[in-house]
Amino acid sequence: MAVATYNVVAVPPTLSPAGGTYTTGQSVTITDASSGVTIYYTTDGSMPTTASTPYSGPVAVTRTTTIKAIAAGGNYSASTVATGSYNIVAVAPTFSPAGGTYSTAKSVTLSTTSPGANIYYTTDGSMPTTSSTPYTGPITVSASTTIKAIAAGGNYAASTVGVATYTITP
Repeated sequence: MAVATYNVVAVPPTLSPAGGTYTTGQSVTITDASSGVTIYYTTDGSMPTTASTPYSGPVAVTRTTTIKAIAAGGNYSASTVATGSYNIVAVAPTFSPAGGTYSTAKSVTLSTTSPGANIYYTTDGSMPTTSSTPYTGPITVSASTTIKAIAAGGNYAASTVGVATYTITP
């Protein structure tokens, strides 16, 4: 008499939207094609198990987060892990007025559309970091200057660098 044992494994879950870089928070839906399974997930980068949080609805991702999920149950063994890494970055600062050539000094205002993000800038040609000068109000440009700025904080990773060059010609 021949005996065969079969281990039926659940299909790995699908995360939507897929992991990536976004400038706004995401509402991540997790689904699975295997019928009767329960999805379990983590948001701290740890490996999910059937003791992890059971999925019951969209997961709000408001800061840089890695979601890992498995499907198990319903006569299926646990699936392999599905992973989505979500990088929430601030929108790069904008400059007003825009860089250009001017005949008089300018008062330059920096802004970002990322709520709660702070702006950091340099005027010496170096790349800005969160250790650079924090923006607290208009910057007076009375000589030719290049301003480089980033937005970061408030649950956002650092933005790309915004750059504006001002040439003052009396």
